[in-house]
Amino acid sequence: MISTEKDVTVIAPVNRPLSALAAIVFGAMLTIFAGGCTTGEELTLINNEAEFQKLVLESKQPVIVEFSKDQCPTCVILEPELVKGSQEYVGRAKFYKFMLLNRFFQPYSPLISDTYKLQLVPTAVLFVDGQEKQRWFMDYFGDTYRKALNELVDPPAQPKPQ
Repeated sequence: MISTEKDVTVIAPVNRPLSALAAIVFGAMLTIFAGGCTTGEELTLINNEAEFQKLVLESKQPVIVEFSKDQCPTCVILEPELVKGSQEYVGRAKFYKFMLLNRFFQPYSPLISDTYKLQLVPTAVLFVDGQEKQRWFMDYFGDTYRKALNELVDPPAQPKPQ
């Protein structure tokens, strides 16, 4: 709001809701910390429907797929937890990433998007024997993935004492 009085211009501060400020701060924190929280490793990217069919639907092991979007900061936060899971469940379960949407929110694969009714990212889906068993949306805590996988796979082999 600007008011002029006796050749003096006064500019009053604009009242912005606290939620807008919080959104700006949260976005900045995501940008700063999301890039820095990765383990340096990435999930294997599935590039098309044929790879999805082979790697996910025909897999003999349980598979968790992170459905993601280009330039999505919340997806970047989820991925390190899934990378840890892929390292923890080597030989017992598989973990992949599928770019669901491009930066303009258009699906890379309308077939997969429509088949599994995927619209929100990041979404992680557990597939067992080619069928969806469980789905998580924006769940950043590995305990829920581990609990579901532990019901399906054998515990890791214990090293033999020497």
